[in-house]
Amino acid sequence: MRNLLAPPAVDIPGPGLREATTPASTHAIHQSGHMLAAFWEVTKPRVVALLALEALAGGALAARGTLAPHTGTILAAGACVWLGAAGAEALTNTIDRDIDARMRRTCARALPAGRLAPSQAMGLGSVLVAAAFALAAPLGVWPALYLALGLFDNVVVYNLLTKRHTPWSAVLGAFSGGAPALIGYAAVAHGVGWLGWLLAGTVILWTPVHVWTLAWRHGADYRAAGVPIPSNVWHKEPVAACVGGCALLVASLGAILAFGSGEWVAVVGAAGGAAALASPTWRLWRLKDAPRATAVFRAANLYLALLLCALIVGGLAIKIQR
Repeated sequence: MRNLLAPPAVDIPGPGLREATTPASTHAIHQSGHMLAAFWEVTKPRVVALLALEALAGGALAARGTLAPHTGTILAAGACVWLGAAGAEALTNTIDRDIDARMRRTCARALPAGRLAPSQAMGLGSVLVAAAFALAAPLGVWPALYLALGLFDNVVVYNLLTKRHTPWSAVLGAFSGGAPALIGYAAVAHGVGWLGWLLAGTVILWTPVHVWTLAWRHGADYRAAGVPIPSNVWHKEPVAACVGGCALLVASLGAILAFGSGEWVAVVGAAGGAAALASPTWRLWRLKDAPRATAVFRAANLYLALLLCALIVGGLAIKIQR
């Protein structure tokens, strides 16, 4: 007869049981890691980092000569833009998942490859956008307004309304590229001065150069996906001329911005970026082909990164003697 007063028997897992459960735990850890990697990927961190850098540059311009007291505000503006842009990327990647599935360049992304469900990406995007507005609210009305306008232009005007219907979509959606400069500047100055608008205008004009040259490089993909791009819809001559004209305007506005900021580091950065952009743009205008478009795409990215970094570093550097 069983002794009811005896303590209950406890099964102590032996080595075999431990070995059986370890692979399951390892699998769960791997699954979680893959999920986090997919979430990170769908936010396009490299694109978002450039936009956050733009917000920091806008704040540095507004705080010329008084950068230290505004450091927290500038960093908050950069974080706000990072969250908002990451959320927008998650939302637009969900919208574009059918297009991405038909393009060789993008078919392995998390959504078309099935590594992330659309509902998960939409949920992530919504949470990040809400967090961006929560962070923008203490910065003031203007940063929150420019954040809202930038998100609307990117998600609604560009992705939902124009991307699938007109080759001018990159122009119509270009304001969203310049909005981070306005957010950063307004967070510090509670408004936007001419230098802030000049930086935003430089990025707005840079956007078609960036988008059109990338699309030119992958023209067959865009044709297969049914997305109209200038190099597929128009003759190559006017497209090369438009890219060259925009690149010239970008370099010109960047030079004015650098001298207007009074920062010698910005002048050097703008000059170096313009030099890197000039040669491939000239070759594209002459040869009008995809390899030259790829070179302009890379040079334009380098130009903007150099200009933004120079503006930020210049906020800590010695001013040009007037």
